[in-house]
Formats: sequence, structure tokens, C-alpha cells
Amino acid sequence: MKKFWFVPHVFIFGLLCALLAGCNLVITPPAANPPAAAQPAVAIAGEFETVQLIIDFAPGSWTPNHVHGGTGLITVVEGEITLRRDGVETLYKAGEGWIEHPNMLHAAGNAGASPARLSAVFLLPKGAILTTPQKDTSGKAPPPPPTITVQTRQAVSEPLGEFEVVQLIFDFIPGAWTPIHEHGGTGVITVLNGDITLRRDGAETLYTTGKGWIEHPNMLHAAGNAGASPAQLSAVFLLPKGAILTTPQKDTSGKAPPPAPKLLMQARLAVNSTK
Repeated sequence: MKKFWFVPHVFIFGLLCALLAGCNLVITPPAANPPAAAQPAVAIAGEFETVQLIIDFAPGSWTPNHVHGGTGLITVVEGEITLRRDGVETLYKAGEGWIEHPNMLHAAGNAGASPARLSAVFLLPKGAILTTPQKDTSGKAPPPPPTITVQTRQAVSEPLGEFEVVQLIFDFIPGAWTPIHEHGGTGVITVLNGDITLRRDGAETLYTTGKGWIEHPNMLHAAGNAGASPAQLSAVFLLPKGAILTTPQKDTSGKAPPPAPKLLMQARLAVNSTK
């Protein structure tokens, strides 16, 4: 199972994100390590859901062997996660991840001594079952299961043609804010830790851990940490081919901007959605 890598860097909203044809590499690593060969885009016919799970693994916890009904983009957010598939175990560290294809039998667990967390974003066709566990016939006591901390679902009823699933995870130190900006695709935003304030149309709304909101294309807004403790959020976008992920609004206030949030990782999955 090939790993894809993420390169942590300071968040820059002026970045124009080029669309990738591959489905298993999201941000290219340094030039000394060329990206893996491109893979065909995932195909989805008809209505589907974007489902995000934030899963916490205590040391020693494992999922059962299972399959999913849709393609999944898996990212290790904290710690280390072991993927067990076809009799082989592969270790993924924070900032790494893998693609799970429908009906791929596997298990994931934390074989280390420290807690771990992963994000799983699935494209689930209408009527498909998200997760089907395999019956355990070993007779052994199963290990403790992980905990699903956050689950979000966004229904998509219209075909989008060629698009990308783009996941961003940000750290917000106290006082950090994005500039006012808009996105080229619909986004599902989830607060993973702490509190995040959404500023839009002259109003501010506070979102706590596990809460979130939908960002529609061309919706001008800003998000920030107005509290005294660090915060973290996940943003999952469905970005149509040729659309710009983020466009900042020009700042004409003349004031020094607040510190920007830090982009911890970015994952991208190419998709073709049809009727």
C-alpha cells in the first residue's frame, strides 16, 4: 500500500491550488522524492454523500476487519496508525495517509503507546452501507474499538462532473484569523478542538468542538480563534474542475493583519461524478 505525504507549511490564502489527476497523492513531497504515478479518478454515478469521521484510537485499540461502501480518503492527524490488509501491516505517521476503495477488506489500529487520531472522508453512493464489519471467528476477545469523535454528512444530489475532494486541517493559535475570503466549491467545516468564530455578513457565530457549518461557493467570510486556547478545524471541499479553492478579499483597512492559522495538512482526491 503506497503512502501519500503531506507537507506542513504556513497558511497562505493567495495560493492558487492546481488540480491533480491522481487519487493517491495530494501535495508533492520535496523534489528529491518524486510523486507516485497518477491513478484514475474515482467514478461516482448518481447521488452520494460526503461523510467525514474523526476517529480517536487509544493505545491498543483496533477496528475489526471491515469494508466500506464508498471510496475513502484517510489521513492520520495525530500519532501513528497501522493499516492491516492482505496479511501485511503498514505504519502511517501523522501527515500520511492512504486511499480505501469500496469492498477493500482491512483493519486499522494503534499499536503504539500514545493516542492517535485519524480523519476519514468517504464518498458514499446513495443506498450504500458506510461500514460492514467481517464476522470474527477467531474465538479471541477483540481489542477495544476506537472512538468516533465527530461524524458529518453532506448530501450531493446533482452530478458535479470532474471535481476534487480537498481536505484541509488547520491549527489556530489564540488570536489567529483567516482574511476575508471565498471558496470555489462547497465546504463542510468541523471544529476538531477548541472554539472557532465564523465572521460573516457583519455577524459572528461561535462553534465549539464537534460543531461546524457549511460554506457555499462565493460566500465571503473569515474564521478565527477569539479565545485563549489553541483550536483546530477540518475543512472538506468539493472543488469543481477549474475552480480556485480560495480567493482572498483585498484588505483595504490599512491595519496590520492578525496572525494566520497554520495549515497542518492537505489531502486531495480526484473524482468524476455523473448521473
